[in-house]
Amino acid sequence: MIGLTGIEIQAGGVRAGPGDLELQDGEYGVLLGPSGAGKSLGLEAVAGGRRVVAGAIRVDDEDVTSLPPEMRHNIFLIVKEALTNAFKHSHAREVRVQAKASARTLEIVVQDDGLGFEEQALPPAPGKRQGLGNMRRRAEDMGGT
Repeated sequence: MIGLTGIEIQAGGVRAGPGDLELQDGEYGVLLGPSGAGKSLGLEAVAGGRRVVAGAIRVDDEDVTSLPPEMRHNIFLIVKEALTNAFKHSHAREVRVQAKASARTLEIVVQDDGLGFEEQALPPAPGKRQGLGNMRRRAEDMGGT
């Protein structure tokens, strides 16, 4: 479950919110509203690009609002790369993202029903295929794997 409760974001002289959103496992969400309503600011805050000034961001009922924006941004980029790889290379019909949080850990699983691969079997390609390495480096920089 991912939830935003009473979230408010400050961006320059603009303050957006408060707003609420809750997505249970298996649910999809669409943010609708007029231009300037704060939809993008809310997504940027979850992704670590904006500071949350009030409210909470929760994953599986754990408050992750206090995670540094840089850490949330790295998590966002890791998930983005995993999704990009799944859509671009796996020929999957279905891709699932699952997040589990506790007081000390955050586990994100991106799983698809595509072709699969063995990382060790990929031929060397200088200047290409940096995505997996970038994901690994970002996770290690945060103390993860």
